[in-house]
Amino acid sequence: MNDRIHPVMQAALRPFAPADPKPNTPPPCPRGELQLTIEPEWIDHPLVCRFDYEREEAQSFNYPGCPATMDLLSCWIGSVDISGALGEEKREEIESLALDELAWRKECAEIDAADARREREYE
Repeated sequence: MNDRIHPVMQAALRPFAPADPKPNTPPPCPRGELQLTIEPEWIDHPLVCRFDYEREEAQSFNYPGCPATMDLLSCWIGSVDISGALGEEKREEIESLALDELAWRKECAEIDAADARREREYE
């Protein structure tokens, strides 16, 4: 069987061919999961972590509200998922670091928005 493709056909089909996966990287993040790169002190490599994230809910007269929560779904070093090897203490630490990262990003976004408003006022 002839398994070679003519060079003209190769060029025509290239946009439709799946890209080669990058070596030593986790697979693409599934839809609906939040992916963050976390760098805990107890390991020398950054961890690509995927979470199920629930936003905080405000308190109302009839509802006590609830804080934001993160549930670690997977934790990758390169192309290896190590989430099954993590103890409960390490999982909680990673989830806490992720919540801190999101709070920091939110604070930075608010500062950037305030700066942009001030710049528009002075124009």
